[in-house]
Amino acid sequence: MKEFVTSSSNLGSVTLTLAAADEYFEQTTTLYNVWTPPNGTSLFAGEVGTQSNFSFSSDLKSVTFITTLSSMSNLNVLVPVRKTQSKEKIKTENTQIYMPYTLTSLTGGTISGQNWDSNTTNNDTNNTNTYDIDIASQRSSSSGQLLSTLTGLGVSTDLSLSINEFQLHHSDVVNLKKLYDTCNVNNYAYRVAIDSSDKKNIHQMSEEDFEFALKAYNFYEQTGSSPFNVTLTAVGGLTYDDVKNSLTISGIENPFSDEILNLFVSGVTAIPNPSDVPVKINDITDRYILDDGSKFNVLGLGKVLVGRQSLS
Repeated sequence: MKEFVTSSSNLGSVTLTLAAADEYFEQTTTLYNVWTPPNGTSLFAGEVGTQSNFSFSSDLKSVTFITTLSSMSNLNVLVPVRKTQSKEKIKTENTQIYMPYTLTSLTGGTISGQNWDSNTTNNDTNNTNTYDIDIASQRSSSSGQLLSTLTGLGVSTDLSLSINEFQLHHSDVVNLKKLYDTCNVNNYAYRVAIDSSDKKNIHQMSEEDFEFALKAYNFYEQTGSSPFNVTLTAVGGLTYDDVKNSLTISGIENPFSDEILNLFVSGVTAIPNPSDVPVKINDITDRYILDDGSKFNVLGLGKVLVGRQSLS
């Protein structure tokens, strides 16, 4: 039961409203009690009213009824109110943190900007028209002060946005698994598959995409050969063993050997764009201490701390 102090009109009309999002009025009208508080002086003090003509709003957040105690102020009203049962919050684990051009407003609305997904032409090269000019740290004044805006691309599509008006998707980061150094401030695109020549910019890449790119570059750095440059057909034909043997160079096995052999067995005759050279990327996780901020019964701010061995 919940108690209100309200007034009634000259016709005895009383309206009650609930503000809390998790509360609503019960429709058991016999439990609605109205009375005037006793004060020892008024003739009507302590009088109990009779209620009728109940009308509930569709969301049960408001109720209007008629009481016999008309034209009264400071009426005491005791009514049945229920609280909705809180649903357990379900957290979805995401393995991708979206970058500035996928911002949302503080109320969750979408902030439009450059559509990077459609801007893939030649983005595997040092393309200054792709990503580097919307990095917040590059928005500085002539005196070196960081500006409070992010600006989009192109004269006709400029987007200026105050930093107190947006939030990052998936900004409630609770665990960092890996830290990568792309060795360049520009947004290079990385090949992310053996059976296709698909490339993704870093802001589009998932955890699996980064792992693929790292394996590809490590093999290239160690052998000088691209892991995509594999021959699956030749004059006179190739056997399974021929292809398998070609996947080890300088004693180092191609990290995608299983996928390539499966393609060969399934009848694929060529790796798409075998001349693709992996773009440089390094795993620098071991240089840092990743603190997710969680303590016993407490979830605090996470931190990325420089490891001692990285300072020497």
